[in-house]
Amino acid sequence: MTKSLSGLILRVDRFEFVFDDYTLTGEWYKWRTTSPQYQRARAERIAALPGVPEGASADDAQKILAVVEKEIRAINAKVMKDTIKSWDAVEEYPATVDQATYESLSPRLQRLYKPQGEIVEGQEPDADLTYELIDPSLANGPQPVPLTVEVFEELPALFSRMLGEHFNKQREEVLNPTPPDSSQSG
Repeated sequence: MTKSLSGLILRVDRFEFVFDDYTLTGEWYKWRTTSPQYQRARAERIAALPGVPEGASADDAQKILAVVEKEIRAINAKVMKDTIKSWDAVEEYPATVDQATYESLSPRLQRLYKPQGEIVEGQEPDADLTYELIDPSLANGPQPVPLTVEVFEELPALFSRMLGEHFNKQREEVLNPTPPDSSQSG
């Protein structure tokens, strides 16, 4: 067993997380995002976010707060990306999708498809327009989902929050172990 501090910070454990009948398994860095350097960098990034200037209109304040909210979501997504080493999440990519399905995809997934037909800028796309995978090999079964900030930004907020709480609970069990039940001994 290694005794180096970097070995402790980069310690990897397995995890299993269940959310709404979806089970995600993989490996995670148990202490990586808890180091003082990591926490300081995260706090500095949050502190650098703009505030609403005094006297700003309600519209300007709303725009600034939307930018701040988006940036905080990206910061939290980066924490999740830096926490998870690997996972078994997969994505199924149909070879073609209709217009409604295409519009429901995240920008990351929309980039995987090209329109089959002409799209005129400024006009609504034809309701019968379909989109085809740029790389047809992606349609050959489930594909691993990459561990990127963009992917974590797409996850439902509740899923991300509960996954973070799952990891924090596992850390807490190490820091504050439950003492053995003395009523069980003879």
